[in-house]
Parts: sequence; C-alpha cells; structure tokens
Amino acid sequence: MGRIQSNVGLITGIPITDTVDQLIQVAAQPRDLLTSRNEGLQQQQLAVNSLATRLVSLQFDLSKLNVAEPFQARQVTSQNEEVLTAVRNSGGDPPLGSFAIQPVRTASAQQLISQRFEALDEIQDTGTLSFGFGGFVNEGISLDELNSGAGVSRGAIKITDLAGNSATLDLSLARTVDDVLRTINADASTNITAAAVGDAITLTDSVGGASTLTVQEVSGGSTAADLGLAGISTTASTATGTDVFTLHTGTKLSRLNDGNGVYLSAAGIDDLTFNLRDGSTGVGVDLAGAATVGDVVDAINNDADLAGKVTATLAADGNRLELTDSSVGAGTFSASNGAVGTAAADLGLTAAASGGTITGNRLVSGLRDTLLASLQGGQGLGTLGNLDVTDRAGGSATVDLSGAETLGDIIASINAAGTNIVAATNPAGSGVELADTVGGTGNLIVANNIDGLLTADTLGIAVDAQQDSVDSSSLNRQTLSEATLLSSLNGGQGITASDLSITDSAGVTDAIDLNTAGSEATTIGDVLDAINASAVLGVTASINSTGDGILLTDTALGSSTLGVQDVNGTLAADLNLTRASQIIDIGGNDTQVIDGTQRSAIDLADTGGDPQAVLLASLNDGNGIGFSDIKITDSSGQELYFDLNGSY
Repeated sequence: MGRIQSNVGLITGIPITDTVDQLIQVAAQPRDLLTSRNEGLQQQQLAVNSLATRLVSLQFDLSKLNVAEPFQARQVTSQNEEVLTAVRNSGGDPPLGSFAIQPVRTASAQQLISQRFEALDEIQDTGTLSFGFGGFVNEGISLDELNSGAGVSRGAIKITDLAGNSATLDLSLARTVDDVLRTINADASTNITAAAVGDAITLTDSVGGASTLTVQEVSGGSTAADLGLAGISTTASTATGTDVFTLHTGTKLSRLNDGNGVYLSAAGIDDLTFNLRDGSTGVGVDLAGAATVGDVVDAINNDADLAGKVTATLAADGNRLELTDSSVGAGTFSASNGAVGTAAADLGLTAAASGGTITGNRLVSGLRDTLLASLQGGQGLGTLGNLDVTDRAGGSATVDLSGAETLGDIIASINAAGTNIVAATNPAGSGVELADTVGGTGNLIVANNIDGLLTADTLGIAVDAQQDSVDSSSLNRQTLSEATLLSSLNGGQGITASDLSITDSAGVTDAIDLNTAGSEATTIGDVLDAINASAVLGVTASINSTGDGILLTDTALGSSTLGVQDVNGTLAADLNLTRASQIIDIGGNDTQVIDGTQRSAIDLADTGGDPQAVLLASLNDGNGIGFSDIKITDSSGQELYFDLNGSY
C-alpha cells in the first residue's frame, strides 16, 4: 500500500524540515563565531609577521644612517664625453642635480707672435733669440671686474653705422674686454671698429655716411649699458662710452698694480707709517688681514691714533686712493712703508702731499692697458718729459709725456700730436711701436728733448733713419712681485712650499726652511725674506730686472759655484732656481747670479757652421720652451720654419 510523505506536521501544520534546519543553524552559531574569530586571528598574525619583517628591514636600513660615506658619494658623468668631461676631485662634495653647460671654446694650440724682424739674417748670425711668457701690455681685463664688481650681463647688442648698416652681436660667451672687442671688430656687416681707451670702449666708423652711429639693447637686456655703450646715438664718426671700470671697496688688493698686488707684512707689524701736519710722526697702521681696498680704507679710518685727523677715501676718478690730513700745524703730511713690506708704495700713497691731501698714484691701468710703474720689471720708467718726433714728410711735434701714468697715455699723446706718426702697441704685445703712415724721403726721427730726461731712450724708441717704423721691443711688464701668491704660479696650478739648499761662492751651504707647519711660505716675498734672513750665506734674493722671477746674487765673491738644490720638494725647480749660475759685472766685480726668469735665451752666434742648425740644436737642447714648432717671417715675407722634432 502506498505511503504518505510530507514536510508539514499533519496536526500542527509546522514545516518540520525548515524548522529543523533553523534549529541546527541556531545551534551552530557558536561554532561559526569561533571559526570567524580564528580566521581573524590568523589574518592578524600574518599582519604582525609582515610588520615584523618590515621593521627588521627598516632597522637594517636605519643602521646605515650611522655611516656618512653613502650620503657623500657622488658620481659625475657627461652626456657627451667628446665635448666635455668632468671628474669629481678626491674629497669633493658637489651638489646633486643635472647641470647644463655650454662650452665657450675648445682647447687649441697656443700661438705667440714675436717682435718684427726686418731680415732673417737678424736672427741667424748674432745675438740671442729670447722666449718669454706673459707680460702683455694690452691684455683685456675680465668683464666681471667692471661696474664696481657687478660685472656685465651677457647678452646681445645692436650696432648701426653711419651708412645705416646694422648688426646684432652676440656677447653671451664673452669673458674679457678682449672678447668684446674681437666680436665687434670681426663683424663685416658694419664699418665699426672698437677699441679700449682708458676705462671706456670707443667705437669708430671708418667709412662714414648720413645715418646715425647707434648702440641699442636687444630683447630687453642690459649688455650695452653694462659695457657703457647704451644711449650712443651720434652723427660723429667716433663715440666713446662711459667709464665702466673703477676701484671700489670690494676690489681685491691682488688686482692692483696690474695684478702684482700689495705686499703686506706679518700680523702685528705696521704696514703704513704717517707723519702729520700737527707734528705727529711715525704713526703706524697695521693692515693685517686686509684683502680689499675697502679693508685698507677702514683700517686707516678706524685707527685710534689717526682718528679725527686722517681720512682715507677713493679718489673721484676711481683709479687711486686719497688721504686727507685735517690736523693743524706746520708739519708735512706724508705716508711711507712700515718697517717691513712695501704697502705704502704698492697702495700709491708715497706720492707727495699737496697741503693736507695725498692724491695717490694710479693703482689700476684701465680696460686694456699697463701702468708705467709696472714696466721694466716693476721699476717703472722714471720721470718722463718731452719727446721730439718728426715724420718722414718733415712734420714735427714735441709731445709732453710728463703726466702719463699708463702706456695708453703715451700712445694717446703721440697720436694727438698732429704728425703722420701713429703709435700703437707693438705686434708682440710687449711694448710700443711708432709707424709713419704717409711716408716721405726724410728720416723717421724720434729723439730726446732738450729737457735732458732722455724720454726716447727710456722708451726704447729713439731713431733717426730712413725707415717707416720703430719698435720699443719688450718693456718688461712685471708679472711677479713680493705679493705674488705661490698658489697663483705655474699657470694657476700653484707651487707648493718646500725646503731648498743654497751654496754660495765661498762654499757655505744653508738650508732654507719654507714649509714649517703653521708658518709655511705663501708668497714670493716670504721666499725672499727667508733667503735674506740666512745668517751664514753670502747671497741676496730679490725680484729680477724683468719682473718675472727671483734673482739670487752672490755677495761672497768666492771661487766656488753658486747653486741651489731642492731638499724635500720641487720649489727651487719650479721657480727656475736650479739652473746654472751666470757671471755678470756688478760694481766692477765678476759676480755670480741665478736668474729665475721665465724667459729662455738662445745664443745665435755663428760658429762657422750652419746658423739655422745651431738655432735648431739650441731649441732642442733642454731650454724648456715647450714649443712644438717655430716659424720666423721677415719683412719681405721670407720664412724660416723650425720643427722641433729635428728639422727646418
């Protein structure tokens, strides 16, 4: 018989299956809750384990913070090694980041031009051929020195000549006054030439026209203004910009005197000594620590013994210092060097006073010039007077050079004399050349005036001959002084102080200590002082007559050989003092000297063989000139070429 199946109670009508399922679910809730809690605890355990792992990693990384090296590590790379390479110096710590650098120019072989040779015979048979480095009398200063040290904002300028031709000149890469002049003069689209005259730039139109000579800024820049050329708008053929180079309180003492600086004594020793109008004498001022013109002015003005009496300022022309003595009395106001050093002379303060005012000597020469005081090795040209000049057509004039302070002043005075003689820097850049620009049948005459000051002889331009020009040859601009830092020598790489040994002609030897810790020699003056302080040597040290090296003069007058050797470094060799001594006549005595000049002289005496071969052999015989080849051209165009690898 069949069965009846139902999930619903026959009497109660309750769904039995659903009720049982719900009762089971209710009974299972504690179990499900426990399972859920276990899963949650497992997730927390995983999170804690993960956090612990990360904390261990963080702890490991944090331990590295105790070590400085990783944070100082730097790697320098260049995107184009063919154009620019960069190396991190040992111990250097350059800032992080990427830097865009635009090379101004690539390195190239240096070429130097000598004085003029009328014929090859002049350098083949007799005399000497000398090679020197530096000492140019017309080297342009850095643009960074202009405008009281504010420099020049590099950009472009627009120049229009009198014919209406215009050119936009890019000066963004100019570094010196020479760069500016070259850029203007190299442009062929205008008739404008530029020159530096004193402290300003002069523009000259060589053709002329009905337009206006103008200089304008480009794209809102200030380059023309910074060069003193802004606002030039004239129908004249010549326009001179404003004065853009003056002394200022921030001018470094090392920049004065054509870069020969100011030689100061050691701390605690007065560098300047003053005599005042009120009768005060020997009032000293210590310039220890002074590095700028402003430091000198402050030291004088703040000195307790000079307070209310002496005031130091920059002169109105911006080229010198000026002192004013406001004390009252019949004494003579003067300034002189202290017991040690040459500070007063180097600061131009030894000039004679006019009443209570000392207007110092000029301390900077200009944009592209040389102080007369820097010539002849720093001895200057002495007192100049009148110069008599006669061109080949017979035109003559007397030129007054008594007020000249720079070589540019001499050139300008000769050119303003009204003859056909034009003065300019000579081709070698070492002196001055006078040339007759018209010609004639007479002699070119440059002569001393009857004032007896021998000005033509002093300048090396005395001539009375049928020739068109006369060259002073080198006027020996000083490049080394007592104030010269050893760190500035060797092409800026510096020379390290070390001990040297000197033996005089009496056979006495003494070691000169120049590198004792705490009192190392830092200047050429320190080296000279140390040598001259020797109590046993018959040797004196000084700056040589050409102003480019140390001169050792033997005073023992013995029969041994004067010599210098390095003890624990290369200072003597670096200063060219290890070379053989020479004998010269001093006061009627044959005296041994060692001249540390930067020049090399080659004896061209014809020994009966091939003079060209003699010259070549001399060039290759350890003269240390460092040239790869030499080409000599005379006035007729004949050339003599020397390949220093062994042929000519």
